[in-house]
Amino acid sequence: MGGLKNPKKKQSPANELTNKIINFLILNGYRAWRNNAVGIFDPKTKRFRKQPKNGNQGTSDVLGFHKKTARFVAVEIKIGSDELSESQIEFLDTVEKAGGIAIEAKTFDGFLKSIKEQNG
Repeated sequence: MGGLKNPKKKQSPANELTNKIINFLILNGYRAWRNNAVGIFDPKTKRFRKQPKNGNQGTSDVLGFHKKTARFVAVEIKIGSDELSESQIEFLDTVEKAGGIAIEAKTFDGFLKSIKEQNG
């Protein structure tokens, strides 16, 4: 049964929130996806290589756009005491200044409130 996940294994709170947000966006007319912004594991050094500083630093966990309006959306997932980094703040500010939807989501209810506020 290689590749099948254990159905009893519980998702991490961050993964659960990320999946809920992506599903909400998709069901509400967005094309949305998880953006893998973590470093890549190097088996030779047995360490994660950091993302190159090529403009991708701080990119949000969830990205997408509204299919009818083409309005860009960026959602940074933060659980517990996790805080936004300077590069994440800069990315969200850039999205907002460009007319996109920029959200820091600590809870699903908080996400819903933010997206409703930013959609007018």
